[in-house]
Amino acid sequence: MTKWKIEKKYLWIGLITLAVVVLSIFFSHILENETKFQEWKAVINHALFPIMAGSILAYLLNPVLNFFERVMFKPLGRNIFKNSAKTQMKFSRACGVTCTLIIFFMVLVSAIYMVAPQVYRSILKIVTEAPTYYNNVNLWLSDISKDNPELGQYLIPVLDRIYNQALTYINEDILPNMDKIVAGVTSGIVGGVKLILNVVLAVIVSVYVMTEKEILVSVGKKLTYSLFERKNANAVVRGVRYANQVFGGFINGKIIDSFIIGAICYVFMVIAGFHYPVLISMIIGVTNIIPYFGPFIGAIPSILILLMMDFKQGLIFAVFVLILQQCDGNIIGPL
Repeated sequence: MTKWKIEKKYLWIGLITLAVVVLSIFFSHILENETKFQEWKAVINHALFPIMAGSILAYLLNPVLNFFERVMFKPLGRNIFKNSAKTQMKFSRACGVTCTLIIFFMVLVSAIYMVAPQVYRSILKIVTEAPTYYNNVNLWLSDISKDNPELGQYLIPVLDRIYNQALTYINEDILPNMDKIVAGVTSGIVGGVKLILNVVLAVIVSVYVMTEKEILVSVGKKLTYSLFERKNANAVVRGVRYANQVFGGFINGKIIDSFIIGAICYVFMVIAGFHYPVLISMIIGVTNIIPYFGPFIGAIPSILILLMMDFKQGLIFAVFVLILQQCDGNIIGPL
C-alpha cells in the first residue's frame, strides 16, 4: 500500500492561497466596519504600549546591564558561590538589573527635578518677554532699513503682521476659551495617571526582558528554525545579529554623543553668559540624536531665540554651533 505524501511545494502554494483569501476577507471586514476597527486598534495599542516600551527600554539599558555583570557582579559571584554556576548567574543578573534600574531612575529623577523646572521657567520667560523681543527685532530691522529702505519697507510690515496675529490669537482664542482649557487640563490629569501606570508596567516588562533575555533569544531562534529551512533560518539569524550590532551600537553611541554635545553646549553658554542655557542645550542635545537633519532642527530655533534677545549672542552662538557640529562629526562621533 503506497503512502500518501504531500509535496512541500504544493503545500506552500495552498497555504499562501489560503492566507490571501483570509486576509482579503479580513480587510473587507475592516473597510465595512472602520469605526469598530479604530476602537479595537486603540484598545490593542493601549494594551501593547507597555510591552513595546518595556522591550525598547530593556534593549537600551542592556549595555549598562552587560557592563555591571562583566565588570562587577560575575567576578563577585564566582568568589561567593564557587560551587554553583547557576547561582552565580542568578546573583550577577539580579544585582546587574538592580543597579541598572537605579542608574535609570537616578537619571530620570535628575531630569525631572533639575532640568524640567529650568526649561519651564525659560519657556515662561520667553512668553512673558515677547514684547521685548518684538521691540529688539523692530529696532534691528529699523537699522537695516536705514541702509536698505526697500528691504525695511518689506520686513517691518511683515513683523507687525506676525506680532498682531499672535496677540489676536491670545486675546480671541486662548483667553475666551480658558474654561475649555481647564477641562482639557483635567482630562490631561487623567491621561497623566494612565501614562504613569503605563510607565510602571513598561519598567516591569523591561525587568523581565533583561532578566530572561537568554531564554527569549532562544525561543526566538527556535521559532525561526521551525518556520524556515535551515539555510534561510541561518540567514535570518545572521541578519538579526548584524542589525543588532549596527543599530544597537548606533543608538547607544548616538545617545552618549548627544549627551556630550548638550553638556558642552551648556558649559559654553554658562561661561559666555548666554540666555536660556538649559533650554537651548537640551534642544541641541535631543535633536542631535536625529541623523543628518537633527543639528539643523535644533540649531535654527535656538539661534532665533538668542537673536531676539541679543543679536551679538545669536551670531556667536551660530558660529559656536557650527564649530561644535564639526567637532562632533570629525572627533566626538568617530570615537
